[in-house]
Amino acid sequence: MKLNFRSFTGKSLRPSPVVKDSPSTVAVVTPWNASQSSAENVIRSFSTLYDQLSQDKDSTQPFQKMVSLSTNENNLRVTCMQINNNVFYQFNQNEIQLGFEIFFAVKTPTEFSFVQVGNPQVYLARKNFPLQLIGQNASLFTDYSNSSFSAPLPHSLLGLFPDLQIHIRSIRLQPEDQIVLLSRTFVPPEFLNCKEISLESLAETLSQDQSSESFWLGQLTF
Repeated sequence: MKLNFRSFTGKSLRPSPVVKDSPSTVAVVTPWNASQSSAENVIRSFSTLYDQLSQDKDSTQPFQKMVSLSTNENNLRVTCMQINNNVFYQFNQNEIQLGFEIFFAVKTPTEFSFVQVGNPQVYLARKNFPLQLIGQNASLFTDYSNSSFSAPLPHSLLGLFPDLQIHIRSIRLQPEDQIVLLSRTFVPPEFLNCKEISLESLAETLSQDQSSESFWLGQLTF
């Protein structure tokens, strides 16, 4: 897998994510009130814990696996819950100090699986179809403001509490499928129906709509 990305800075302030990709995994971690090095530590933890689970299928874990999820999905879930515990008890147990939006994804020959907490939003780009939202709605702004100025307000953050709301999904990819990742409060209809799926065309569409709004955009190819 290869993740290309770009960001646009407007009037609203949005933290910059830390990104790491490999042929089989992708991690995007956005720190809130935390440093870039803290986000890098989260990514290292993800790589270590996920590899351990994948290699030792009989290992005992504090989080029970769910029969409704595939092996990849279960490993992503357990990894995410363990990292959440580590961050909560290290930083936020007595007073909330920091949190992270995360996107972790893995790919096997038959399955693309991801876990998401907050942004980026996850879209499937498939030939002859508009962009399809396959992740969660990742902003709380519309719940709390009537202003036309869309300041970023994350839906959920990893590490704030001992329990965690996560979104997990797997899909079977078709030839030429791509994944589009977007951290932005509002998405114009023109973005979903963009005829050319490229960073340049998608970014241009977003910058022409509410040009004051910052965003981060990623294009994942296989």
